[in-house]
Formats: sequence, structure tokens, C-alpha cells
Amino acid sequence: MLLYNTNYTEITNNAETFGFNNLCGLFLNYSNFNTISGNKICNQTIGILLNNSNNNSIYNNIFFGNVKNIEENNCTGNSFIAPIISNGVNYGDNDDDGNGNGGSPPPPWWLYVTIGSLISVGFIGAIIVWKKKSFTKS
Repeated sequence: MLLYNTNYTEITNNAETFGFNNLCGLFLNYSNFNTISGNKICNQTIGILLNNSNNNSIYNNIFFGNVKNIEENNCTGNSFIAPIISNGVNYGDNDDDGNGNGGSPPPPWWLYVTIGSLISVGFIGAIIVWKKKSFTKS
């Protein structure tokens, strides 16, 4: 689907996949303040490409394809099946904020527990060694 110089339009709840020229699922060119939600946008090359398009609300969509140039748009609650590409850089993230920052998830909980346990054991061991040294001196 191509939106060229389109403003204040709603594209919502399209259950069927749609695409533009087998290259881009959704291409916004000079289009602003559009609402795109609840769509399944399927393409193997680029799921969505925004060119000179700002202040669009793009949410609750499923994208099967890469995502380009969506930093200046409100993109939340989307499912990106392929990595985000921003300004030609593949960030390899599957987050839904569209800011191209990598979107790395936090470390697993067990990593925090392991590190905390090692620090605790080391601290307790240091106290024991210090106490033993102070007893042997007196």
C-alpha cells in the first residue's frame, strides 16, 4: 500500500495482508498524522517504510518485513517479525518503539541472583578471614 501526500487517514483492522509492488508492505511518502492500526502487513523485503512522513500513529500491527525510518512517528504495540533497519543500519532488534536503539531485553533474573550471590559469598568470606586473622594475633 502506498500513501503519497496523504494526511489524517485511518487504515485499520485489515485482516488480509497487503503490500506495495512486492517491495514494501506499507510505504508512506510525505504523509503525516495518519493512523495505521490492527493491520497485518506482510512483505519479505520491507514491512513499512516512511519517507518524509511524521507524526503518524502506527500501533497494534503485525509486520512481516523490515522497518525503516520510523523514528519520528508514534509506533507502539507492534509486532516486528524482522529486524528494524533505520537509516540503512540493521539494529537487529524486535522491539516495538521504532527508535532503532537496539531494543535489547534486560538480562535474565538468574544473572542478577548469581552475581548477587557471588558478591555476598565473597563479602562473608572476607569477614571470616579478617576475624580469623584478628583472633590469631591476640
